This record gives sequence, C-alpha cells and structure tokens, in this order.
Amino acid sequence: MTVTLAIYLGLMGVHLFTGLAAFGLLEQAVAESPLVVLIEDLHWLDRSTAEIVTFLAARMGVMPVLLVATTRTDRIYPDHEPHFKHHVPLTPLSEKDALSLVALHAPASTMPQRHRLVEY
Repeated sequence: MTVTLAIYLGLMGVHLFTGLAAFGLLEQAVAESPLVVLIEDLHWLDRSTAEIVTFLAARMGVMPVLLVATTRTDRIYPDHEPHFKHHVPLTPLSEKDALSLVALHAPASTMPQRHRLVEY
C-alpha cells in the first residue's frame, strides 16, 4: 500500500513518506526521554534533506524535542524560514575571542598556529 501510494503521488509522495518515517523515529526516541536535535550548517543540506528538516520543524511542536539549526544568513532558505519559530542572529567572534577559544581548546598550539586557524 505504501509503495503504491508513493508511486501514485510521485516525488511528493516519496518526500511525504520520508518525512513521516523521520517523524516516527523522533516519536520513538522521545518516548524514552526529551531530545535535542542539532543540525549544523543548514545551508549545506541538499534540497531533499532540507525539506525533511522543515517538515519535522513544522510538526515537532507536539513533542518534547528542541531543534537547533545553524545557518549562514547569506545562504538561508527563505522558503524554509517560516517553519523555524525562533531566530537568534549571531555575529562572528572577534579575532581576539577566536584566538582565546583556540588557546582554551588547544593550549599546546603556538601563536602562529592559532592565527592560521582563526584566519581560515
């Protein structure tokens, strides 16, 4: 029945069933405990994956799930944005703060190494 309906609905049906399957997995996971889903660099997702993420974002308000997604503002998906209820714009770290962060997590690194990492 599922395969027949997906063929009947075409590509839209495939996306719908994929989204419902992902939703079902989330439902199973949150039955045990609340869940945090982190998607970093949303702007790099392929279109199909981005559609599944927005499908979930539009429907997961009924579950104990926190969806956190990061994206660059110059590459945001404007047609997906309404599905994400809260937006927190962040500015880049200053060079000084970035160097401090690198020093904290890589204390053995030299200043030239830290500068190369921050400039990258």
